[in-house]
Amino acid sequence: MPRLVFFSAHQTGEIRQTGENIAANIDKVISQIDHSKLLAIITDNASSIKKAWKLLAIKYPKVIFLGCIAYLLNLLIGDIMKLPWELVLQSG
Repeated sequence: MPRLVFFSAHQTGEIRQTGENIAANIDKVISQIDHSKLLAIITDNASSIKKAWKLLAIKYPKVIFLGCIAYLLNLLIGDIMKLPWELVLQSG
């Protein structure tokens, strides 16, 4: 069974967060490890991140790129909380 490991998190400072820049930063981290043992990379789901996934998938076709489920649940709950309560109570 694979061992789960958190490897890195870092601030990117003033660097513009384009798909290309994000992919380059993630690639720097990947280059520090044996990427043949890398199974997945988990990030948020911004459009620039999704572009980075596509760019990195070319170089690392066996790596799975995933959005963070906790982040998705946070967005979902935030959207639910914005609903008018009358609507929520009527559907229950």
